[in-house]
Amino acid sequence: MTAEQRGHQGIVEIHEERAIRGYAAVYYDGTAKTEFSLTPTMVERIHPGAFDDVLAGQTDILALYHHDDSQLLGRRSAQTLELVNEKRGLAYSVPYDSSDPIHQTVAARIRRKDVSGSSFTFNIGEEKFERRSDGKVIRNIHRFASVLDVGPTHLPTYSGTSAEFRSATTLEDYARQQLGIEPPTPVEFLLRSGR
Repeated sequence: MTAEQRGHQGIVEIHEERAIRGYAAVYYDGTAKTEFSLTPTMVERIHPGAFDDVLAGQTDILALYHHDDSQLLGRRSAQTLELVNEKRGLAYSVPYDSSDPIHQTVAARIRRKDVSGSSFTFNIGEEKFERRSDGKVIRNIHRFASVLDVGPTHLPTYSGTSAEFRSATTLEDYARQQLGIEPPTPVEFLLRSGR
């Protein structure tokens, strides 16, 4: 199973000096702002309920700053990370520990607005690809197999990080394979990529 990371801008805060909170992911609500562009011709939608299996069965998920395991903020199994499935998406909350230097540093960065996004690392459980009439490919995520970590990040880019999804070309090839679409000829690829 290949792990991927996703993030988004503007959903992380220090809540009344008691918790580091944010949304690890937001659900697709029918609007473009909840649709994430993976490539110029591909978007991804996370559908409500996609985290249900993870929340019901996965006991250990880490809260990390910027996916760095040396920057541990909390852990679900230690009850220092709370995950809640809300209407907007998957919310996380870590009790703020003023004696923890990592918490102090991350909280200061959030207050200064140097850190303004959240992200998560995951493995896909169920996905479906569709192709719109305008040629755009939509990746619909209906279920996650696992979530490895959640947390604040200073670079909430929405791009794949695994070997299988390391480049836009590879991701597009994967989607084409799922949809049964022939890959573009070298000339079509060069025209589309502006080379």
